Amino acid sequence: MKIRNGFVSNSSSSSFVCCVCARSEVVYDGSLGDVGMAQCVNGHTICQEELLEGHDDSGSYESYYEVSSDYCPVCQFKESSSVDMAKYLLKETKIPRDEAFAEVKKVNKRRKKLYDHEYILYTCQKANIDGTKLLPTIREKFKTYDDFLTYINQK
Repeated sequence: MKIRNGFVSNSSSSSFVCCVCARSEVVYDGSLGDVGMAQCVNGHTICQEELLEGHDDSGSYESYYEVSSDYCPVCQFKESSSVDMAKYLLKETKIPRDEAFAEVKKVNKRRKKLYDHEYILYTCQKANIDGTKLLPTIREKFKTYDDFLTYINQK
């Protein structure tokens, strides 16, 4: 048996998923910038190439990784986030996640988790909602992402 004295460090890994294109990356002892990603001030992780026109990553170290919501396609309602859409549909339709999960478990009894995209598909089918019109409806109903966020996070 080895006994180590003093400082012992372990390698740490981080996993990042772009909420626009779903590209996923794992980096050991690294950060978003190491895999060509950034995060907007509202927490959306996005590939650098998915950021909206006008973003300048030549600024400070922090601005390279954390960008204004002005350049985030999710915050500007150009793209949607599965997490946000699931929260919105739950609030609008009142269809419980447990109901959708029960349907998923009928197909795969070993499932332990319901994913947001599964809830969205189930809810749209059950409530007869055209999923392609969901984002335009939200864009029209809420003028800013902050208004939308306030709505979906209300109890």
